Amino acid sequence: MAYWPPEARSEPHSLLQERVPEVLPWRFNPKDPFDRPWQSWAKSAILSGRVCHSKVLQPVADEANGQRDRPFDSHGETPEGPERSLTTCEEARRLRSRMLDSKVSALGLRHVVPDQFNYLADDPTHLTTKPYHTRLLFMGQIGRSNIVAQGYPGVNIYDILNQEDEFSLEESGFQYFKIPVDITHWTNETARHQCLPLMEEWLKDFFKAQPVYIFTDTMSQ
Repeated sequence: MAYWPPEARSEPHSLLQERVPEVLPWRFNPKDPFDRPWQSWAKSAILSGRVCHSKVLQPVADEANGQRDRPFDSHGETPEGPERSLTTCEEARRLRSRMLDSKVSALGLRHVVPDQFNYLADDPTHLTTKPYHTRLLFMGQIGRSNIVAQGYPGVNIYDILNQEDEFSLEESGFQYFKIPVDITHWTNETARHQCLPLMEEWLKDFFKAQPVYIFTDTMSQ
């Protein structure tokens, strides 16, 4: 609601007004949260050949040799020598990372190793502009995406099935919750009219938030 529509007379607004003016009147409506016109916008972009790809940097030699965990300075360069001291935040992050690695090792979790795993790159652009990826057809000189990813080899992806309770948001950066919902036949209608209202109430209670807007849902089989 804060970022749409684009500011009048801005480049995105002018481009959209000229080429796809039908997208500008759209507004998020909390009473109709599943009004998602970007699905049709994305489909139109794909059909017109305007598929939006993110830039992915390939692994470099040092990363292939397992030296990708060296600290980076604010310019994305790897400093050398003892003169560079870690900040308190960096020290805490590394400590949590080591603790998490130890826990994963102790649990003996099954894992797979893909040929390459992509993370958001330490790109200078992201120091001044938030990473974005738009589903609109085009954004002129701004570009449809400014995301730059970095590929890494040798990244383990672990299966934590039946071990979900071992991980918390504070320690691991993610957490699983099982919220029983009495639905035997899952459809878009039952998900939206039975499951999501319960989820909304649970989120309000857990995060002490008011209000809560659920604007999309995903069902996996």
